[in-house]
Amino acid sequence: EFLDLGFRWIVFVNPASCPYGNNWGNCIVMKFRPDEVRCGHMECRSYRPPWEYEESRCYVGVRHGDRITVSTHFDDTPAGNGRKGEQVIPRREQAKELGAICKAWLEEGSSGKAAEISDHGVQARSTTPEEMARSSGGAAEDQGTAEDQSGLPRQLTLVGDLNAINPETYDERERAILDRHNRGNPCPTDAIEELNMALGMSPLNRNKFECRFNKTVTHGYSTWYNRYLDMLTDATDFDHQPLLLYREAGGSTPRS
Repeated sequence: EFLDLGFRWIVFVNPASCPYGNNWGNCIVMKFRPDEVRCGHMECRSYRPPWEYEESRCYVGVRHGDRITVSTHFDDTPAGNGRKGEQVIPRREQAKELGAICKAWLEEGSSGKAAEISDHGVQARSTTPEEMARSSGGAAEDQGTAEDQSGLPRQLTLVGDLNAINPETYDERERAILDRHNRGNPCPTDAIEELNMALGMSPLNRNKFECRFNKTVTHGYSTWYNRYLDMLTDATDFDHQPLLLYREAGGSTPRS
């Protein structure tokens, strides 16, 4: 069906340590070939006893002209489940790391190296001293052609399941309801707060509904798209709901 709609390019990344299989990860589906691809693994991993395995998370990003799109999925483990002996919250550390990566890419200008692209796939190159492309909930967008955007300032759109709620969305009564149904634990806000600080803005969408697990919602940050549409579907058992971001002509861009 993607082909019928005109989508021809896909970038998919599987986390380095993934207990869910090789087909689990992040992807971006596109109608136009990207000018640059960057993907990588977050440093902070979760350690899940009693199964005795490490789980990492990744991100995938593409650039068309001066428009950047990044997709990710943060961890959902509590404090103390970082590497052995580390008392950290993996989700929060991942948000700090990705926020810094996105901000640097946004401010970099057009000096980054392009990805090597062929009809057989994309091989990302390292474009930062930290080698963000050491190896990265999907996004599908019609970004337009690179030629159409070459004169625009660099713009960023970040989408993904952040495993945290936006505290600005709910009042005290609504938060109490969410917390009560979140397996008896308060719904976290840390990943949102870290990204807000790193990017200097709040999520574009402020959903008033949650998925069945209360906090695995889809969030969108953008310096380009200024409107959003929440869509409710049971296609994924009410998990990871779709979010449509679009730009309204003459509308203000949500930078703060």
